[in-house]
Amino acid sequence: MFTDINEVDQVSVDNSFENVLSSSVSTQASTHDISPGINEVDQVSVDNSFDNVLSSSVSAETSPGNLFKNDPVHFINSKLTPEEINLIIQLGPCQPCSDDLPQKHFPFDKTSRHGHFNEQWYSRLLPDGSRVIRDWLSYSPTLDTVFCLPCMLFTGHNKHKAVTTWTKVGYSTWQNGRQNIMLHEISNIHVNASITLKTKKNSMPIIPALESSRKTNVALNRQIVFELIDITLYLARHNLSFRGHREGWEEKNKGNFKDILLLMAPNSYALSSHINSIKSQGKHVCSFISWERQNQLISSISEFIGSTIRSDIKRSRMFSISIDSTFDAARKEQVSFIIRYVSHSSGNIFERLLALKESPVTTGESLFNLFELVMDREGLDWKNELVGQSYDGASNMSGEYKGLQARINVENNSAIFVWCHAHRLNLVMANAVSSSLDAVDLFGNLESIYSFIWCSKKRAALFREFQDKHYPNMQKKSMKRVATTRWGSHDAALETVLQKFDAILETLEETRKNEGSGDVKVGSTIAGFMKYFLSYRFVLTAYTFKKIFTVLSPLSKIMQSVDIDLLTVTNIVETSKHDLNFLRDDDNTFDNLYEQAQSFIDKSDYEFEVLKTTRIKKVPRKHDEKCTDERIQDPIQLFKINTVLPALDHVNNEMNKRFNPDHIGILKDISLFSLKRIEEIMKKPILLPIDSFVKLCNTYKILDINCLRTEYLQFTSRFPEIKKTLVLPAKLHTETELNKSDDEEFLFSDASSGMDDNDNKTLKENKNSKSLIYIFNLLHSTGLDSVFPHLYSAIKIAVTLPVSSCSTERSFSKMKLVKTRLRSSTSEDRLEGLVKISCENDIVIDKDLVVDIFAQKSSVLIKSLIL
Repeated sequence: MFTDINEVDQVSVDNSFENVLSSSVSTQASTHDISPGINEVDQVSVDNSFDNVLSSSVSAETSPGNLFKNDPVHFINSKLTPEEINLIIQLGPCQPCSDDLPQKHFPFDKTSRHGHFNEQWYSRLLPDGSRVIRDWLSYSPTLDTVFCLPCMLFTGHNKHKAVTTWTKVGYSTWQNGRQNIMLHEISNIHVNASITLKTKKNSMPIIPALESSRKTNVALNRQIVFELIDITLYLARHNLSFRGHREGWEEKNKGNFKDILLLMAPNSYALSSHINSIKSQGKHVCSFISWERQNQLISSISEFIGSTIRSDIKRSRMFSISIDSTFDAARKEQVSFIIRYVSHSSGNIFERLLALKESPVTTGESLFNLFELVMDREGLDWKNELVGQSYDGASNMSGEYKGLQARINVENNSAIFVWCHAHRLNLVMANAVSSSLDAVDLFGNLESIYSFIWCSKKRAALFREFQDKHYPNMQKKSMKRVATTRWGSHDAALETVLQKFDAILETLEETRKNEGSGDVKVGSTIAGFMKYFLSYRFVLTAYTFKKIFTVLSPLSKIMQSVDIDLLTVTNIVETSKHDLNFLRDDDNTFDNLYEQAQSFIDKSDYEFEVLKTTRIKKVPRKHDEKCTDERIQDPIQLFKINTVLPALDHVNNEMNKRFNPDHIGILKDISLFSLKRIEEIMKKPILLPIDSFVKLCNTYKILDINCLRTEYLQFTSRFPEIKKTLVLPAKLHTETELNKSDDEEFLFSDASSGMDDNDNKTLKENKNSKSLIYIFNLLHSTGLDSVFPHLYSAIKIAVTLPVSSCSTERSFSKMKLVKTRLRSSTSEDRLEGLVKISCENDIVIDKDLVVDIFAQKSSVLIKSLIL
């Protein structure tokens, strides 16, 4: 008789094994599928390709074993997995009747008297006369042998001949078949194997339920972690603390992490069930919200962000680096590593935080060792792919012999050092505000009045009150410091005093009434402030530097942008130099300043002290001296000579000294990629210098000078056609980067330039065209990178070169929001993770990948989150 073989369900098996068993082939009696050969089998050649086996048609000439998927021939010599054993148990023994065989009878053995297998052996006669099926006896139509199914599955390791006959070779001595079958079924080995099979078979209905329950638990746990990732991202991106002083469930304030968790729980079944389990079972349940799990979540998100950045850098195949250091709230020296690269997919420029490391020693050697450690950890080939480096002017960074940049250049001479443009401009401003006694007095008094008013609660309140009185429709402002390292602080402090001048003076008068009579120090201080601020000297000096700042402040903000290239910033610097030179040479500059200062004084209700005429000092002449000095007595002209002109001279000299185009040797080669030069070469190719791209190709060995020149000339010759696809944006920089919508207008306005209206308009229309970024995007977006590979690589190097190290300063701003006085004990790994999440908040987080990373943090998490 033949046992029915049903389709297998509720059993998790190996995908390849399950797919084979699920396909069906029509047969005569009861078989449904053709069983795959799990491994090569002795005596029978089984096709390794299951699909080929299953697709073969069944006919009278087909091998009998192919009709029965539980034929022992398919697994007698295979090492079975637990899932495959469960499947074979559920299929049961192969017990076909003679009618089920293609030839309608069992094969005859002419060498024996009893020449074939007898299907009556499938059953056994019991002492009470009843018959039962031998559910262990499995006949192989392919081999014409019988096997013991329990022994095959559970005693395959036994090498005894009596056992291997029933497990590996198969029994086929039909002459004494019944007796030998009866002897085997009462053997100890068979009995033990049968008990094991029966026990496992009885437990099989429970296994699908357990598997289903585990899948449900894993799905629920992953959903919990998904929502915890959202909470972690929210807190980290807003630089908020995670933990509270006391975090017990009975506390009113449990910390931001747990409080947001409880806030979301009523709307989330996953979170509410997890919280209830923790409250009821405590440590007996796997908690995802402990302080350790919080750190692991932060680390997992940070690792995902890091892997995304590394992947982008490796696809880009070139990058530059900026490094800087600062003290944190715990007085530890933190070193920030910023990577600049061009996205291979979008063509956009990114400056990403790669790492934040503590380094108590910041010598050039120590920083180089730390740099190598970070590069090795991130798997970046800096010796071949690093094209530029940018730092401030500190000797440990920029030193020519022992600085970090020099040590990197020893290993990679293609890593050009670019002194941060923003730091250089800040030095220009710092020098300008100390150019004369009047300049020193101006900014010294601005710092003093900040301390006097803003460091007192009463005076600060008076200042706000008088702002409402004098400027009811204007936004309130606070006093600004000038003695800080913040860029633009001099301009901000001066602008605040000029805008809120009446409120400041009335605050001083009210303070003198309330406090001056009882405190001589306060009274004398206020008297000094009133005397200075109510003078022509203050107003003229203030408007002198306001004119200078209208040129330098927008330039500083542009230099801090990420999407700016070396050629663009050089062009803007040259324009600023032109503006400053015009201010110095124009005879009307001082007259305009004086008119603006006089207009400010006329609008005020206060009386200002005029510039005093100094007494001519009599100098005795020598007996042979025939000429006399003609001393200037006009105080206004004297102010121009002693204050205005020295300030402009200092700024011009510092700009020429610190922004020398020859500082970067390859800049002249890069300038050939500007739109202006491309159009010139397009009209007259002969204008291309004979030594063009020599320094660029000598610096970067990946460029071939002949190929680059050829591609450049080909590109310029077809540029009119290519240019039609170039759509330039209205603005090079967003308003958030400039902070003020009209800052860029200041840079190119008539008030700060000697150009006429037409020249000024032309400059504003073409300033974006001078950007290498948009020429690069033209090649990238139109697919011309494959047509001009050397030209594309050269421009890509140019836009990858760093302009400033401002992104390191931005990372420090984030770090100081994360590591405050109350969070000064934050570990280094946690700090780096939080700052990275905060800085790189535009990277899209794949929660599934983050959960997979999170699961690898411990074996408990793997069991809870991975199937």
